[in-house]
Amino acid sequence: MSGRLGKWLLDVWDHAWLLHVWGFHEVRLGIEDVKVRIPGVEKVVLEARRVVLGEQ
Repeated sequence: MSGRLGKWLLDVWDHAWLLHVWGFHEVRLGIEDVKVRIPGVEKVVLEARRVVLGEQ
């Protein structure tokens, strides 16, 4: 999927991993750490939806 969507997907995937591990499992992230990553998460969800549905 990163081949179709570009390098930004790899970057956002790294952010998602960080949120999952350090925010959920380790409970080491504060609310501000999470808030700054929300736009990237929203972008990957919207772009994945666009690709899956075949939208332009």
